Amino acid sequence: MASNIQQLRSGTSSKRPIPSGLAVGQLAVNYHEDDPAIYIRDDQGELVKIAPAFIGSTAPNSTPNTINAGSFPVGVPVQILTLGNTNFTDLGAGVSPDVGDVFTPTGAGTAGETGQVSSYQGNAVGEVWLNTQTSPPKLQIYNGSAWLDAGGAGAVGAGGDQIFLEVDQTLSASYSITSGKNALTAGPLEVATGQTLTIPSGSNLVIV
Repeated sequence: MASNIQQLRSGTSSKRPIPSGLAVGQLAVNYHEDDPAIYIRDDQGELVKIAPAFIGSTAPNSTPNTINAGSFPVGVPVQILTLGNTNFTDLGAGVSPDVGDVFTPTGAGTAGETGQVSSYQGNAVGEVWLNTQTSPPKLQIYNGSAWLDAGGAGAVGAGGDQIFLEVDQTLSASYSITSGKNALTAGPLEVATGQTLTIPSGSNLVIV
């Protein structure tokens, strides 16, 4: 009789597996509509998310489940959310524990202390988010500690400094400045034949 073979799976919003809980090559699937994705563990033991770009006004997995000191699950991998006044070293987290570290608690911790962990993994390096909180939306990528704007701030010099903002000299497709917004560009600016630059009433275009 035929049977279905299913991967590790969860329908809980934002639930991501701790990578140490996955075997090499094993897949974990989250099918919740908020942020569906497939997860694997890479050869460095890090979690890799395979999914389309997340679209929303708040970052994906911005509110992971939280477990307070005194209730840490013993023998189950967790990730540190806040250090507080909890001695994570005595609980098996190593000599210099830090936020984001994954470890397996050897004890539940002390109730009333302010350290917190999560049994779900946080954001994955390289994860992509289309942030709709801004207008227009901006594409951001997680680098392991923060969300960075894709493309940076402009041309990068040999020292890695982002100093210059480079713009095109020709508007090749019709464009309308967002109503209620002002725009700034560097001139000269040419509008291609047959194309239109619209500046709504109340908006301003400054060419420097």
